[in-house]
Amino acid sequence: MNRRNHRNNTSKRVAVGGMITALSICLMMLTGVIPVLVYSTPIIVGLLLIIMVVEMGKKWAFMVYLAVSVLSMLFVAKKESAVIYVAFFGYYPILKPVLESIKVRAVEWIIKFFIFNVSVVAAYLVLIKFFGIDISSEYVSMKISVIILLALGNVLFFVYDLAFTRIVTVYTKVWSRLIRKFLR
Repeated sequence: MNRRNHRNNTSKRVAVGGMITALSICLMMLTGVIPVLVYSTPIIVGLLLIIMVVEMGKKWAFMVYLAVSVLSMLFVAKKESAVIYVAFFGYYPILKPVLESIKVRAVEWIIKFFIFNVSVVAAYLVLIKFFGIDISSEYVSMKISVIILLALGNVLFFVYDLAFTRIVTVYTKVWSRLIRKFLR
């Protein structure tokens, strides 16, 4: 590949990464205006990384994840959303293809659930320790035990992972062609 094509290709990657970062930050900022979006927006923003992973590669997707993470922590009003994105939903779209390359399906799922649980506990501790946010008293009217919440979270993660796989399949079969035409 000659120098001009390489520069052109890099410029496209930077431009697409910048657009996805900007869209991600705009969506994350909505959590300050529409509180219902606090937990769903990090998931949606994470799904935008599918474009980066499929079209630009994991390295570029990781750079977008870092940019969105830093900007979210600085500018997003609802720190819960930023922490949830940073702790799990931001990097999981990059990590998922790596985990799914594991040949033994049971080992793949054990690792996925381990990563999810460590991320959820870490996010919860960060929110309590550094941001003074007590999720249990702010959002859960009844004192449901952390174990029950974590169990429900694991069920939701399982559904999320299956849905994520289907979204990636639809993206690669339908949307990827359109995106590549746009990127020419």
